[in-house]
Amino acid sequence: MSGSDEPTVEISAPRPGEQLRVAREGRGLTPVQAAHEMRIDLATLKALESDDYARLGAPIFVKGHLRNYAKHLGISAEPLVTAYERIATPTPPSLVGFRNEGEQVGGHLELRRLLPVVAGGTAAVLLALFALWLFRRPPAPPVEPVAVVSAPATVAAIAPTTGPTVVAATPGTAPATAPTSTAAGSVGTADPVPVSAPTGAPVEPAKALPSGQLRLTLRFSGESWVEVYDSAGAPLVYQLFEAGQSRELSATPPLKVFLGQAASVSMNIDGRKVDLVALTKRDATARFSVAAGGSVR
Repeated sequence: MSGSDEPTVEISAPRPGEQLRVAREGRGLTPVQAAHEMRIDLATLKALESDDYARLGAPIFVKGHLRNYAKHLGISAEPLVTAYERIATPTPPSLVGFRNEGEQVGGHLELRRLLPVVAGGTAAVLLALFALWLFRRPPAPPVEPVAVVSAPATVAAIAPTTGPTVVAATPGTAPATAPTSTAAGSVGTADPVPVSAPTGAPVEPAKALPSGQLRLTLRFSGESWVEVYDSAGAPLVYQLFEAGQSRELSATPPLKVFLGQAASVSMNIDGRKVDLVALTKRDATARFSVAAGGSVR
């Protein structure tokens, strides 16, 4: 057998997570130690090593995590990013030809020709049954006339000349204005009391926060990924924001905050602006904690 006839065996390259794990173990680091040195969550590091990229957000942030981890371990990042792009890119669906068996088999072809006839006959039978039901339907019962009772005439009770006059009105009519006695004893009409219309609805004050909670306000001038976790590690915010959007939430500290593009975010805690420049790293991200009272570290 010639060399050209020998089968070719394709050897798949290790996945990015396996390469990172091998490099970490080669440096003698545990996952906890590596996460502490890189200042990332242990869950994020484990997601990178297990290729669980759905937990890491958008592809731009997955590539950033891969580059940072590779740089920390002293290995090249580009092969990892290339392998991730190959894994993340969906495989296009294959096109499968469709063969119409009815056109090739005589029995099926005859069945297709009979379908319109059967459908038309069924529709004719249903229409005939509906017409028969209309013909044999019992007539509607006659409508009995309803007697109309006229409203009683208006009765006016005349009171003494020294007292007010009371007029009884029929239902649905506005009551007459009751006259009042003047100082000389004559009967007069009471002046109406003017009522001023409200000039505007009252402005409700801002709702007070429960004791111990903080109010975080985030405004975005550009695209940025944001993660906010409570003291138990549960995510309060985990999404990608665009320019012009804002988000406000109240929570009990301590909180953990991650900003993918810190320069595009403006953050206030209980109305006080937070200086994010001092918290921003060289890769444009910011990761910090918010303690009780609103202190940031």
